[in-house]
Amino acid sequence: MIKIDLNEISAVVNPKAELEKLKVVGNPKVPKAVDKIVEDDIKAQKAIVDLYEKGFDEYYIIRLLSAGLLGINKKLVPTRWSITAVEDTIGEYLKREVVNYKPINSCEVYRAEFLGNIYTILMIPSAYAFELLEVWLPKSLFGFSGVLRDYEFFKKKGYANETLGAYYSARLSVLEFLRKRKRQAKVVVFREVTEDYYAPIGSWQIRVGVRRALKNKVGTFDDLNSALSFLKDILRHRLEDYLRRDVVLKVRSIDSYF
Repeated sequence: MIKIDLNEISAVVNPKAELEKLKVVGNPKVPKAVDKIVEDDIKAQKAIVDLYEKGFDEYYIIRLLSAGLLGINKKLVPTRWSITAVEDTIGEYLKREVVNYKPINSCEVYRAEFLGNIYTILMIPSAYAFELLEVWLPKSLFGFSGVLRDYEFFKKKGYANETLGAYYSARLSVLEFLRKRKRQAKVVVFREVTEDYYAPIGSWQIRVGVRRALKNKVGTFDDLNSALSFLKDILRHRLEDYLRRDVVLKVRSIDSYF
């Protein structure tokens, strides 16, 4: 019986079949840095960060963790868990650096569409905070969802139980962007899933989509009200609905009182 499991985290898996014959034709080439970390008895979180800082991307690290090659008590890890674990670990590591930078100077809006997903990103001069507001629009794969929301200030508030793995994928791309700029900001990502997203292909597309959006600044504003007015015109879903569920924008930073 053919069974298709559609979810937001794991990519679509090809049809399965029984293996009849396997022939090893050569030994894989393993980078020395990877070989050393795999052989050492260090915690998985440190191994993930060390590999990331050595230039290995999250895709490669996810495969290592999933294959049970990282950590002290090494064991196979389901791909879905590996993706979230790697993205969350790297994100928390980057956050500790980003919060030491100065805030950006003005409100900024970024936007891009990628594989049926529209990513609109609002950045506000403030201490770091992050929020993902997500809507599956009418006629999208899973139907209209209403506004899904997860957020954090400096301290993470447990697992993202509404937007799930999408939260960690989007946050990672944002934190990489802020680290590269050596700035911090209050960031709200609006993810609008359209009818063109007809089959989930994994959380990688969220990382890539947000990165693409962050290369396309569509507006700079002196105040938040002007930025929100602009967002009202470009978002597919009603801004008022987003704001009713928002938490991060409602909280004023200490800086705003001076």
